Amino acid sequence: MDNVLDNLEIVNQLFEKKHFKKALKLLSNLKEKFPDEKKIDISLAILYRETHEYKKSIIHISNCINSEAPKDFVENFISDVFLKILNLTFDSVKIKIYLELLNNLIKKNLNNLQLIFYRSQFFYRLNKFKRALHDLEFCRENEVNEDKLIAINWNLSLIYLKIGQIKKGYEFYEARFKVAFLKSNYEGYKNVYWEKHTNLADKKIFVYFEQGYGDTIQYVRFLNDLVLKKAKIFFLCQKSLFSLIQNSFPKVTLVRDFSNKYDYVIPLLSLPKLLDYDNFFKLSSAKYLKAESQSRLKLNYKADNNKINIGLCWKGNPKHQNDINRSFDIKILQNILKDQRFVFHSLMNTHSDDELIFISNNSNLLNHSNNLIDFNYTASLINTLDGVISVDTSIAHLAGALGVNTKLILPIINSDFRWHLRSTKSCWYKSIKIYRQSPYKPLNKILNEALLDFI
Repeated sequence: MDNVLDNLEIVNQLFEKKHFKKALKLLSNLKEKFPDEKKIDISLAILYRETHEYKKSIIHISNCINSEAPKDFVENFISDVFLKILNLTFDSVKIKIYLELLNNLIKKNLNNLQLIFYRSQFFYRLNKFKRALHDLEFCRENEVNEDKLIAINWNLSLIYLKIGQIKKGYEFYEARFKVAFLKSNYEGYKNVYWEKHTNLADKKIFVYFEQGYGDTIQYVRFLNDLVLKKAKIFFLCQKSLFSLIQNSFPKVTLVRDFSNKYDYVIPLLSLPKLLDYDNFFKLSSAKYLKAESQSRLKLNYKADNNKINIGLCWKGNPKHQNDINRSFDIKILQNILKDQRFVFHSLMNTHSDDELIFISNNSNLLNHSNNLIDFNYTASLINTLDGVISVDTSIAHLAGALGVNTKLILPIINSDFRWHLRSTKSCWYKSIKIYRQSPYKPLNKILNEALLDFI
């Protein structure tokens, strides 16, 4: 036993120096000599976690369940590894492998709600929503930790909204005010909702934006519902959307800050709940955003009338939680840029150095970033084009709200709830056609299909 402890001390020293290969060799030899020693399994689990070999890490730590190893340490370690897996794994084949490991762990310890919650996330990514809901509802009934209940309710909202159970989804969606990565959006506001069947005529309603540009563009349409109810609406939006929304909603007063002079204070994405929507399939097909003309904005651009003009947006905000899935490298555009029947226009107002080099080497892709001062200018440019191809970001919402022919490229997994499950059509925007990536349909092929749809 002393020999084991001495060698494990050497392993710890190798860990500190990040000499993982030497540590692995020593631990492998120890494992052969002492196959039942759990301290070796723990060291191997730590080693494989550090080298991102999570399957091996889980297998070794699994050997320590119901052993002399501290139960809290083992359970926390397993939770930590699966959290890393959830943050890094978006391939359906790998998810199925980890899901099998997770199922085996849950069978060994049925009381671990954290693992059941993680399993719901795997089911969600595989579009197995019934199983995901079953796990989340089980966690909701048994969890006592308030922070974990918030995460459970938030995830329930995303599933119910995605499968079209709108009312139930938006009830759970109220959990977003306390979700860690969102709650800073609501600091400084005390929401005041109206009761059902309240007469809103002449009531002063302050509505404030709360998430990204795309969310604001998508949900700002509901201000028209309040206009019809003869309410006095005051809307706080992002600075770069101010001119566009002011031009599009003349009966709404745009404000630049908040005060306490209103009857109601409403976060924008709660409007469907308060307006009692139970589905979105009857949303108006009319475009609801109106950009100023190019001449008024003095945009120095004329469309090539001899070609089909297509706007492109291949990436969104890198801080978005799912950006790793939705955005793609500009080099993937290389094949479609060769088609001389088209001329392409970047709709992005910033580019990396590599992207600028790529654009300079492709004369068929025009860079308008110097002219795209705000969304009003971007909308004006989009209105001159024959169509748009975009990933799931604000540009797709903008083009859809303008009624422009738009091809939306969605990731293989973790597509946003607003695009539902399998449909190629959007209930939000009648001019959008949805293309969903899959393991059997690579991005290059989808981009080519989307492009040919404009002919």
